[in-house]
Amino acid sequence: MSRARMRVVLAAVIACSPALFGASLASAASPTSDSNASKPVAVETAASRPAQSNEKVTASGQQLSADVVQAKQAAAQQAAADKAQKAKDAKAAADAAAKKKADEDRKKQAAAQASRNKNRCTPPATVVDLSGIQTQNARAIIRAGQKLHIDKKGQIIALSTALQESGLRNYANGNIPDSMGIAHQAVGYDHDSVGLFQQRPVAPWGAGSWGTLSELMNPETSATKFYQALLRVPGWEGMPVTVAAQTVQVSAFPDAYADDAVHAQAIVNALPCV
Repeated sequence: MSRARMRVVLAAVIACSPALFGASLASAASPTSDSNASKPVAVETAASRPAQSNEKVTASGQQLSADVVQAKQAAAQQAAADKAQKAKDAKAAADAAAKKKADEDRKKQAAAQASRNKNRCTPPATVVDLSGIQTQNARAIIRAGQKLHIDKKGQIIALSTALQESGLRNYANGNIPDSMGIAHQAVGYDHDSVGLFQQRPVAPWGAGSWGTLSELMNPETSATKFYQALLRVPGWEGMPVTVAAQTVQVSAFPDAYADDAVHAQAIVNALPCV
């Protein structure tokens, strides 16, 4: 080949070599490029796996926490329900016990009342020869004696005195205007004497010393004052009725009480309870 011909071929080869060289480089670089391109994918996959695992662990932990909370709430609700039921049962038992005790108490009270009714003394509404008012006043005298533990003889002395002094009627006194405003069954004018026993009140109503006007015109209170005076008489228990009554009353007619002793005895016997 001539030198000129060689130059032409060489120039052609040189002209074509950049494209061929580029293709060769591209072909040579292609496997490397694919290999390198796959590495980031592999890195991303490896990197993503731990993240997904953590999310699952977190979700699992949250679910476990929710289950624990729910279990605790259920346990608390059950405990509260058990406590409420126990309180309800305890109240029911207490109510039943209280009802039982109340029933037993009522039965005991009924039995006691029945026993009292069986042994109760029912005094008559009136006593022979006495009106209803006189019987009421006689009861007041006997009741006052019983409260002071005065025996029947002392009660007979008091009744004899009241029968003689007032006929068992509660007297006001026309000389004491204030006495007219107090309940009474009769009106007298003997000095300033009032009541069943014709006792004289202290000033300003009278010149006596037995007590106030209202006290002496109260049948039971006036009888109590009579008994208290009788208890201060030495040996009154052994005295005749007339002597004991006179010692207390200092009456102008000491023998007058004797006429009423029998009647007083009958009254005491007719009113064993007041």
